[in-house]
Amino acid sequence: MITKNANITAIYGGRGQGKSTCAKNLTRDTKRLIVFDVMEEYDRENCTVFGRLTPDTVRQFLQHIKKHYHRGYRVAVQPMDNVGDLSDLYNDKVKALDCTSELQKLVKLVFNIQQPYKDSNNTDQVTLLIEEMSVSVPNNNGNMVRSIVNACNIGRHYGINIVGVSQRPAQVHTDFQGQAEYNYYFRLGSDADYKKVRSVIGAEVDKLKQLPIHHYICYDGMELTQGVNALK
Repeated sequence: MITKNANITAIYGGRGQGKSTCAKNLTRDTKRLIVFDVMEEYDRENCTVFGRLTPDTVRQFLQHIKKHYHRGYRVAVQPMDNVGDLSDLYNDKVKALDCTSELQKLVKLVFNIQQPYKDSNNTDQVTLLIEEMSVSVPNNNGNMVRSIVNACNIGRHYGINIVGVSQRPAQVHTDFQGQAEYNYYFRLGSDADYKKVRSVIGAEVDKLKQLPIHHYICYDGMELTQGVNALK
């Protein structure tokens, strides 16, 4: 569960292993949720959906947040047009860059929304859930990626919880990974990803390779625990 202190949670797992179910479970009771919904999954999760962050969409988005701020809101931003399969994003550098650009816009909006938290006694936190981080926050030092990672680093001062989800931990920006207080690992899909995770949890990665679907290992920086997704 998301705690009272704003934090960063990372969830990694191969396709179909249960990482998105884990993310939805962790955020199910979140009062204020904003999802960067690259693969357009959260319109089925009681979220109000917005498209690409054009000026008109930004205006509608902010109006919705303002109207529902005290009662709470659950919104999903679906930034890509005709995204197709996730491999399209991995293989198309233009689309991948566009994805990062849209996330950068969203991060700026979230910080503006949360400015009262930093400037006053406001205690209303928000959770930003970022799907497919290996595409939107890739492991490179581009200016857009750097600005997103830096924002994640100071988000706790604005009451911003971050949940990042990815199939490919080896391709997510290393600085983001280093900031995560909670790491959920489901069975992965490549040797490169297991190698990356081994650098964090050591020999326990061998147990990770044997886990059934929806089972995970969680590392909080001190302890390793095993768990399983709660399924409806």
